[in-house]
Amino acid sequence: MQIEEHQEFELRQAIAEQALGEPARGWWMEHELWCQVGTTGNCLCGTMLWFSASRQVASVSYELSPAVFPLN
Repeated sequence: MQIEEHQEFELRQAIAEQALGEPARGWWMEHELWCQVGTTGNCLCGTMLWFSASRQVASVSYELSPAVFPLN
């Protein structure tokens, strides 16, 4: 399972970096409010991953759809 999770992270990072047009400098996860990750350690919400670059941030959803936003 950990290998699959690592491969999924790398895939999402590659998608984000392609959308950003440059390497990501950092990342974080966003869970839904109802997600049980805080109480049980198991994520059931389809975590959104965010990646930051020099002037933009990109989110990559569980469905592997990227979105790019300006960095405030």
